[in-house]
Amino acid sequence: MKGLQLPWRLKMVALRERAERTRIRVIRAAHTAFVQRGYTGTRMTDVATAAGVAVQTVYFIFHTKPELLAACYDHAFLGDDNPKPRPSTSC
Repeated sequence: MKGLQLPWRLKMVALRERAERTRIRVIRAAHTAFVQRGYTGTRMTDVATAAGVAVQTVYFIFHTKPELLAACYDHAFLGDDNPKPRPSTSC
C-alpha cells in the first residue's frame, strides 16, 4: 500500500510548487503595474493578463487589491525564498 502513496504525495508537492510559481508570477506582474501606473491606475484584470492567468485566479489568491499590494510589498523586502513570517498566536 505504501507504494501507492508516493505518487499521490509527489502530485501534491507538484501542485503546491505550481501554485507558488503562479503566486510569484502574479506578484511580479502586479509590482510592474504598480510601478508603471500607480495604485489607482492598476486594474486587477491588467495584472491577470500580464501574469497569464484569469482575473479570478488573482482574486482567489489575494482577494483584494490592497492584499495584492501588501504581497508586493512583502515580496520586495523579503524576496521569493523568504515567506512572510506568520503572526504569533500566543500572548
